[in-house]
Amino acid sequence: MALVDSVNSKIYIGTHAIAEILSWDVKSSVGKKSKRNINSTKHEYSATIKDGSNSIQCHYDPDDTEAQNALRAGETVALEVYPNGKTGGEPMFTGTVLIEEFSISGKSDEWVDAEISVAGVLEEGTVPAS
Repeated sequence: MALVDSVNSKIYIGTHAIAEILSWDVKSSVGKKSKRNINSTKHEYSATIKDGSNSIQCHYDPDDTEAQNALRAGETVALEVYPNGKTGGEPMFTGTVLIEEFSISGKSDEWVDAEISVAGVLEEGTVPAS
């Protein structure tokens, strides 16, 4: 079993890396419909539409004009997530997504953080060899 250290994670909006990443989530789901009829004794399901609910947490960086500033509610962006870096043969998740929510928050004696909620399917793939 290979473990992945998230310290190597990279997230891109188009060709621009998001600065100061703290954590991220990629969640995929699928709708379902029942195949049962009046004589069925159990539920059987088939898959319908894929969906995704993803999030990114980072330190807020107002100078990150190419990435963080593109992450505003209502924007549609190309998102790329590299859990173990952008090295050939490693896993990657990519897709065009909708930014549902962008929020910043701060606490006394801490850095200001940003949280971005993203809707859309991120397809799993492999980073091409360079």
